[in-house]
Amino acid sequence: MDKVINEIIWISQDQSYDTKDKDKDKTITDTNKDSAKEKLENKKTGESSRKRFKDGGAAVTIRKYFEGEKNCTKVGNHSSFIPYNAFRVDHFPEPYRDTLLVDLVKVLGSLVVMLKISSVSKRRPKYFPETFLEYPKSCSSGTGRIIFSKPIWGTETQHCPCRQCAQSSRPCMKWGEIKVVTAAHVVFDVTEAESTTCVLDYDSNDCDETVKLSFLRREIIDVRNDRSTVVFVTHDIQMAYRLRDKIYEYKGLHDQPTLNIKTV
Repeated sequence: MDKVINEIIWISQDQSYDTKDKDKDKTITDTNKDSAKEKLENKKTGESSRKRFKDGGAAVTIRKYFEGEKNCTKVGNHSSFIPYNAFRVDHFPEPYRDTLLVDLVKVLGSLVVMLKISSVSKRRPKYFPETFLEYPKSCSSGTGRIIFSKPIWGTETQHCPCRQCAQSSRPCMKWGEIKVVTAAHVVFDVTEAESTTCVLDYDSNDCDETVKLSFLRREIIDVRNDRSTVVFVTHDIQMAYRLRDKIYEYKGLHDQPTLNIKTV
C-alpha cells in the first residue's frame, strides 16, 4: 500500500540547490559510480528524490510552480503534471483505479507543504553517507509533509512559546504546533531549521491563500536515513484543528481494508 502511494503522490523534496556546473553532482569515479548510485537509491524515499527548479523553487502559485517544472532539465514530462486536487480515477494506472485511492491522494496532497530555507549550514558533508555522490551544498526550498498537528489552549502560566510571543507583553494563549517531516538534505541541522519557513497551500492560484508558519523547534535530524522532523507554530488554532482532522482522515483512508488494488 505504501509503495503504491509513494509511486503516485510523493513530491520531490529539494527543489533547488546551488551548483556552478550541473555536472558537478556526478563527480563519481567510474569504478564506484554504479555501486554508489545503487546504495543511494536504496536509501532514498519519494521524499528525498532531488529535482531542480529554474525559478529557485520560491514560487507560491501554481502558475509559477508549473513554469519552473516545464523548464526543468532533469525530467522531460513535468509539463504534464496534474495538481493533486484535480486527480481523477482515470489518471491512475489501471491496477490502481480505486476511488478510495483518489481520496487518499487528495488528502495526502493537502498535507504537503513548501519549506523555504534562508541559511546554509557549514556542517553539510561532502557526500551522501556511504556513497560518493555529492551532497547538495545548499537547498533554498523543498517540500515536506505534515504528520502531526496539536491545538493548544494556554493558561495564566503557559502561553505560546514562539519567538514573537516570548518578546510580547500580550502573548497568545491559543496556538497550534505543526510537525513536518522532510529530507535531511533539505533541512540539514538546527542552523537551517531555525531559518526555515513552512508554506501551506503554496499550489493555490491565489497568493493570498498561502499560510506561512514559523519555526518552533527541531526534533529529529537523521542524515544517514535522510530524514528531518521540524515543528512549526501557528496562532490560528482553528487551522491546527483542521490539519489534525486531515491527518486523521488520511490515516483512516490509509488503513482502509477495502482498497481495490490489483497486483501486477
